[in-house]
Amino acid sequence: MTKPVTMSSREIAKLTGKEHKNVLRDIREMLDALEKDGSDLSHVGEDKDARGYTKQFHLDRELTETLVTGYSIPLRHKVIRRIHELEQKVPDHVPAIAADMQDTVSALLLIGEAIKQVPGIKPGIAMACTLGMIEVNTGLDVTEARKALPAKNDPVCDLNATALGKLVGMSGKAANLALAGAGLQLKNDRGDWELTEAGRRWAEAMPFERRGHAGYQILWNRDVLGVLGLDEPGPQVA
Repeated sequence: MTKPVTMSSREIAKLTGKEHKNVLRDIREMLDALEKDGSDLSHVGEDKDARGYTKQFHLDRELTETLVTGYSIPLRHKVIRRIHELEQKVPDHVPAIAADMQDTVSALLLIGEAIKQVPGIKPGIAMACTLGMIEVNTGLDVTEARKALPAKNDPVCDLNATALGKLVGMSGKAANLALAGAGLQLKNDRGDWELTEAGRRWAEAMPFERRGHAGYQILWNRDVLGVLGLDEPGPQVA
């Protein structure tokens, strides 16, 4: 797919030696005449400033040549030669995403939105998961997109209930019950633990896949022990 070449009104003014305001006037007159003739001008680009005034127009080759038809031959030649130079800089083919791949990406983005709605899943985690799915299923390079992900500055959440319980000498089951008793998690309709609004401050629900089973695992920050009124044993003094 070839990207169309455009020329700005400012560049036309520079090439022809005309004042930019006069080029803008000429363009408006041309566009008005073409619009009355029924031409589709939806592709015409127009940059405006904060006050809504036109800063410049962007015209494709056809409109640029139409505009300069009324100019003198030397000026017309300068503009047309510049268009040719711009066209030579554009690659003949710009790779495009195939239609079936577009459908795949769209479907994966919808899945990503669903993941984001899971209690405890932070937007950055959901997007990282989505980008990973896109990369695996399409082969697209998502390196640049990953750079836009937020840096992880939150406290580290890396303990499941079993590991959390071990810190204070209790079983994983007892730790889960203590967390539920503190209103930090609850059992959903599937019988899985799910973070409450209060629990999201202390934990993250992380997607995982194990032996063909996919789901979410709640990982806690060790500071939640203070909320539970449990103290982690200090170092032994000899």
